[in-house]
Amino acid sequence: MSDWKVIVPSGSAVTNVITNPAAFLGTTGFSIINGTETLTQSSTQHKFGPYSVRLALTADAAQEGVQYAQTAGIAASTEYTISAWVRASDACDVELRARNQANDVSLAISRYSLAAGTWTLTTVTFTSDAGQTTLRFRVTNTSVSTAALNVDGCMCVLGSDTYTYIDGEQPGCEWNGTRYASTSTLSASSRAGGIVEDLEDEYDLFIEGVLGAGMTARITSRDGYGQLPGGALNASVRSSRTMTLTGLIHSTSQADLHDKRKALVDLFNPEAYPATADGWQPVRLQYTGGTTSKEIAVHYEAGLEGDRNYTMPFNERVALRFYAPDPNWYEIGDTVAHLDSNDTATLRYVAGRLKSTGQWDDLG
Repeated sequence: MSDWKVIVPSGSAVTNVITNPAAFLGTTGFSIINGTETLTQSSTQHKFGPYSVRLALTADAAQEGVQYAQTAGIAASTEYTISAWVRASDACDVELRARNQANDVSLAISRYSLAAGTWTLTTVTFTSDAGQTTLRFRVTNTSVSTAALNVDGCMCVLGSDTYTYIDGEQPGCEWNGTRYASTSTLSASSRAGGIVEDLEDEYDLFIEGVLGAGMTARITSRDGYGQLPGGALNASVRSSRTMTLTGLIHSTSQADLHDKRKALVDLFNPEAYPATADGWQPVRLQYTGGTTSKEIAVHYEAGLEGDRNYTMPFNERVALRFYAPDPNWYEIGDTVAHLDSNDTATLRYVAGRLKSTGQWDDLG
C-alpha cells in the first residue's frame, strides 16, 4: 500500500440508502445504546455538511455508543457495505457492527483504534438475513473511556466496495427525493466520486518521487519606480500547479506490462468519461501520508508515451505529469462555519456639525 490513491468512477450508479446520512435532520434515526447520556446534533465537529451526531459520555463505561436504524431501504439476503466517519475526543477503541433490526442479531463487525481528535472511516460488509428489509448499525466505544463520539457521513450501499461519501450535496450526486431526507445516488460516470484505489496495490505503480506537490509557484506583478531603482510589489497570487509523479510499473511479463500500461492509460485518459459544462472531468488524486488525507483535481498531461528499459524488460519507469488549474490540496470533508441569523448589539449613533464658532455640536 502506498500514500497515493486515485478515485475511480463506479461504472454504475451507486445509491446510499441512508436517509439522514449527515445528521442534517438532527438525531432522526439515531439513538443511544447501553447508556443514559444525551445524543445531540453537533455543529462544532462535522465531516460532511454542517452537522454530525455527538454522544458525550459522563462516566467511564465501555459498550456505549450510537445506533442508526431505519425501517426500509435494504433487500433480504443481499450483500451491503456500511461505512461511517467516526471521531473520538480521546484515543479509544470502537467497533462498527451491522445488526438485524427485527431480532437484533449481529451480522458483521469491524474494529478500529481511533486517535484523539481525528476523523476515521469505519466500514463493515454484511449479508442481510432472509426476510430482512430494515437497516441497523452501531458505533460502539469498546474502551473504558469518557471519549465523546461524533458520527457523520453514514452510508449503506450494495456490494462489498467502499465508495467516497454519497449524499445529494456532493459533486456528481443527487437526492432521490426530499433534500436531506431521502436516499441519494452517485452518477456512474462522475470522476468526482467512486472507489478509492491505491496506485501500488491496484496498478502496480510504485511511486518513487514527487515534484511540484508542495508549495505552488506564485505569479507576481510589480510597479517600477519612474526614476529610482527597484519597484513595489503590486500583487502575488498562486499560479496553477504542474506536478509530476515518478515511479516504476512492475510486471511479470511483456504482456502483463502492456496490460498494466493500458490500465493506467484508461485511468488517466481525459476522454474516458463524458465532459461536463466545465469541460473534461479532472482526475482526483489523494495523498494519505500526512496527518489528514488531502485531495487535488488534476488533468493528465504526459508520461505514458512508453519508455522501455531492456535491462529490466518487464518494468517501465514513468514520469506522470499532471496539470491542476486549482493548485490547492483540500482535506477530504467539509469546513463549515455556522453564522447567526441575527444578533443584538447596543449602539450609539453620533452625528455632529461644526458651529460658526468653530466648536463641534453632538446634536443632542
